[in-house]
Amino acid sequence: MTSGIHSREMWRAARLVIILCALACVVCCVGCAKAPVEKDAAVQAAALVSAISAYDPGLPLLTLPSGEAASAAAGAGLTVVAEA
Repeated sequence: MTSGIHSREMWRAARLVIILCALACVVCCVGCAKAPVEKDAAVQAAALVSAISAYDPGLPLLTLPSGEAASAAAGAGLTVVAEA
């Protein structure tokens, strides 16, 4: 039997995966037959930062150090972890 804390953490992780998959679909148009939609990098970064901030502002964002996402996340007070 799974403890209450363990099951809450699993549910939290599952919800995060769902959010990130939905964002990946919107940002990258993965996994469907629709043609990719061209979007501005700043709009995509703002959507990602908004989702992370709404879900858990303590979550770090792993991204390219010089990209729009890093700038938007830092500006929103999120922790940015730069890819090497």
